[in-house]
Amino acid sequence: MFLLHLPVELVLIVASNIESDADLNAFARASRALPWAVLRDRESTAQKSLEAGAGPNSALIIATKLRSVRVIKLPLGQKGVDPNVTDSYGNTPLILAAQDCLMEILELLLAQDDIEPNFEGPKGRTALAHAVVCRRTAAVERLLDFPTACVNSKDFRGRAPLHYAVRSLQVDVVKLLLSKRADPNIMDADSMTPLAVCIHHLLTGYKCHRLQTELILRLLISHPETTIKYIQSYPIVKIFEWCLNDGDKEIFKLLLAKTFLKDVDIDFIREYNITLFVWAVNYVENEDITAMILRGGYL
Repeated sequence: MFLLHLPVELVLIVASNIESDADLNAFARASRALPWAVLRDRESTAQKSLEAGAGPNSALIIATKLRSVRVIKLPLGQKGVDPNVTDSYGNTPLILAAQDCLMEILELLLAQDDIEPNFEGPKGRTALAHAVVCRRTAAVERLLDFPTACVNSKDFRGRAPLHYAVRSLQVDVVKLLLSKRADPNIMDADSMTPLAVCIHHLLTGYKCHRLQTELILRLLISHPETTIKYIQSYPIVKIFEWCLNDGDKEIFKLLLAKTFLKDVDIDFIREYNITLFVWAVNYVENEDITAMILRGGYL
């Protein structure tokens, strides 16, 4: 069994126990000096190993994991190298670079003609999804600029990058994703849209996170394509109550002005002894919105 056919992690253990050039011996002559060279950033030794027939795909994975920009250029220039090769966990070099925000390596990989930005790695997540989960904003921005990157890809839980950005309260990333045509109504395996996730955070989350949650809520409800028709009536009623009791009246105005309430079960709201007219008159103090409610037949 060739050494480079072993999982990369085992190869690195072997390479780390070879202390000097003199210790290579048959290891080097058999074109297996590559992991040792990559581990120590020995560009010339890595080049000789590749010329002697060492596998460029293994070199690509190892160089990415060790963040060696100099060495990673060598296998990328080899004929037959696969930039979408995976390690023993199913990670591609692009996913590894996105997770650690290795921008130089990310650029080198994206420059490859046959790079697959939407390759699904561990848990069905693409490089973009991993970048969002790992809070790597620079990597997210670069991947979103790549023409064929899918902004609405789903993982094994049915969650898109926007779901994770909302869940982790990354305001800037939510803004980035929405600007790149992320679907604000995309549902996960639990039938939760990003807006539903945000509302849940607002009603049940820590008060110290309220500012970020409110900013994300504004971004979502002000998006022209966002709808609440996929959200149950109960959380909608609760978010209106929150707006009026201790929340943001501007959010309340946005919800009304967008006519989201056409999708709400008004009879359900009446069961709570709440009318939109009372809300509008007592809290909004906006004649235009009050007139809109009357015209819409919500009373």
